[in-house]
Formats: sequence, C-alpha cells, structure tokens
Amino acid sequence: MKNHRPALTRGIQQIEEHYNFHVVKPVINADSPEFVTMYYIDKKQALEASLSQLTLENNAKEIAEICAEICRIKKELVRLTFEKRLM
Repeated sequence: MKNHRPALTRGIQQIEEHYNFHVVKPVINADSPEFVTMYYIDKKQALEASLSQLTLENNAKEIAEICAEICRIKKELVRLTFEKRLM
C-alpha cells in the first residue's frame, strides 16, 4: 500500500529515527476562540517569515509544504471566525 503521509511528516520521522529522539507537537489547551485565533495568526506569520528565507530553486518542496500549511491555517481561521459569529 502506498504511503500517503506528507513529505514533511516523513522527513520528521527520518530525523527522529536517525537521531533517536521524538519531535513533540504542541498541544493547544485553549479555553477561548480568541486564544486559538491568536495562536494561528502567530503561526501563520512565522511560516510566512520562513518563506522569505527560502529560494524556489533550492527549496521548492519546503515552499510547497509551508504554503499548504498556511492554507490550512487560513481555513481554520475562517472556521473560527464563522463560529465566533454564531456565538
């Protein structure tokens, strides 16, 4: 069966196996949608800043992964905004 995990996840797994440690993803314990919104905005800004340091010639795969993550964050922000309006 073909492996459908994103390349970033495979890369992290290879690093973990090579250096014999585990990357811990942060868990957000937030009580308010405002906190989660600020978390995603900060994360999006950090990803956009990292994009400015990459070149398409040398880092095409990383750029595609970061852009996909930014798109997921934007969709999540839209969902949070929609939920906030319903409250």
